[in-house]
Amino acid sequence: GEEGEEGEEGEEGEEQEGPNDSTQAFCEHEGPVYSVATHPTQPDLVASGGGDNKGFLWSLSRGERLFELSGHTDSVVFVRFSPDGHQVATAGLDGSVRVYNTADGALVHTLDGPSEGIEFMMWHPSGKAILAGGGDMLAWLWALPSESSKCFTGHSGPITCGAWTADAKQFVTGSADATIRVWGSGSTPAKVLQGGLFHRADVLCLATTAQHPAVVLSGSADKTAKISNITTGKVLQTFAQHTDVIEAVGFSPAHPYLAIGSADTRVSVCDTTTMQLRSSLQHPAGISRLLWHPTDPLLFTAALDGTARVWDARTGTCVRELRGHSETILDLALTCDGQHLVTGADDEAALVFPLAAPTPAAPTDAA
Repeated sequence: GEEGEEGEEGEEGEEQEGPNDSTQAFCEHEGPVYSVATHPTQPDLVASGGGDNKGFLWSLSRGERLFELSGHTDSVVFVRFSPDGHQVATAGLDGSVRVYNTADGALVHTLDGPSEGIEFMMWHPSGKAILAGGGDMLAWLWALPSESSKCFTGHSGPITCGAWTADAKQFVTGSADATIRVWGSGSTPAKVLQGGLFHRADVLCLATTAQHPAVVLSGSADKTAKISNITTGKVLQTFAQHTDVIEAVGFSPAHPYLAIGSADTRVSVCDTTTMQLRSSLQHPAGISRLLWHPTDPLLFTAALDGTARVWDARTGTCVRELRGHSETILDLALTCDGQHLVTGADDEAALVFPLAAPTPAAPTDAA
């Protein structure tokens, strides 16, 4: 710690070239920070995973490591806390998922099986299982604490994304084979979304929502986003206003909006009741990630220019720019109290941005 401080100051000095809106930085990764996650009940607890094959648990307020999550032999591309926050899972390009205790950083489960890198990973809402998919074209579901695994076969290309349905009884996976598969309890898909009006190229991102439990929103390399019914397999709506790959999609959990982020530098905000475009949010560079606020009509976006932005979805206005990264932002997470946005980027840093306006500045804002 002590002897490293001088070097850290030097590094920080270099990063200070541009404006920096962050209040804390975590700089222990020696590679891109691919994934950041925030604890479900403790706002000060953050996990991150990086290109240095490491995960870390760290303190948001201090920017200091609590525990290193070691053991992966390739990049850690996903970190996720369990629903109760007692454990944190990491997924790597080495094809393994590792589960650690949040309290002491101890490794409790090593989940093996995939023969290729993992591209998506998530906990079951019950906390009793972990789902993952990746380069071996299989979806893997591990029961916890038994570690017994189940394999779901059917995709003919890498699995790029996935989500649980609203009732958590089924899950959907998207793949480079241009399909989405809907899985229930059996190891063969309950429904395959493909061909016809469906995507013509890799499915890159998808989202489900409790507000509309029967649908999935997907984004593709074919430059379109689609809403499809997972029971019938029918495409209900195609959004074709973008001119490049769709990198991110999401439903607002509390408002009738959805968002579609594209490499064409725009995010479309659409009304889920009318399916009409509400606003097009213009960025100076392609979009890498988007995240809806859990209760407010706010959308957080990350772009290749290294800036995160906060938008009011009702008006389509950018209410805040969060600067500090020098390279592409790869992931976004919001603390459980909604007070801070955490970002991970290609510049090997994770930054913490306060979202509440500083109190002393309020009178001048009003003036």
